[in-house]
Amino acid sequence: MKLHVRITLAAILLLIAVPGSASPGNFRFGAEWGVLYNFISLEKSTFITADRYLVESSNVVRENHINGMLTVSAGYDIRNRVCISLCSGYLGAKKGERMVPLTLRTTVRLTRNPEDAGSLVFIESGAGFRKSSQISLLYRAGYGYRIPITGSVAVNVNASALFSLSHPDVYDKYSNQMVSKKNLGMSRAFNSGILLSLAIVF
Repeated sequence: MKLHVRITLAAILLLIAVPGSASPGNFRFGAEWGVLYNFISLEKSTFITADRYLVESSNVVRENHINGMLTVSAGYDIRNRVCISLCSGYLGAKKGERMVPLTLRTTVRLTRNPEDAGSLVFIESGAGFRKSSQISLLYRAGYGYRIPITGSVAVNVNASALFSLSHPDVYDKYSNQMVSKKNLGMSRAFNSGILLSLAIVF
């Protein structure tokens, strides 16, 4: 089993083990909109130029770029204060990389009564799908505050760190064009950013 899968499973089990009623709760649905500030990417690539030279590149890129995120989720309270959700939608992971995420999120509400206003924490991991590219890996961890609107509807204000391992397109500065798929050996980027979001849940 790969290391990132082990880490994800261990974190989920740790959150599930928090004290609380073992009785299952309700189905939960939601929509989340956010702004992602990418601040650094570690990029590595190899490709063959038009003149048949091998180029290897490794860079630390300061992104300073803002992207958007819009997702919907469906989940279930497996414990009184713990919800497991499946999330998908749209994500701008970094400059020039827009993908469809599919992630699993574990949320723990920290109040004694899970429907009250109060703090929550969450972790999330999964994959990002992008046309004509390899599957990306996504990891997210954050803190939120629940604001009840009605008995079953609430708004969550969230702040989180988002990390992704993606496979961006590569620019060939020698020919002033993007590297074709047949000439691309490897393209990998580890991206990090801060995501601020609002979610409506019910």
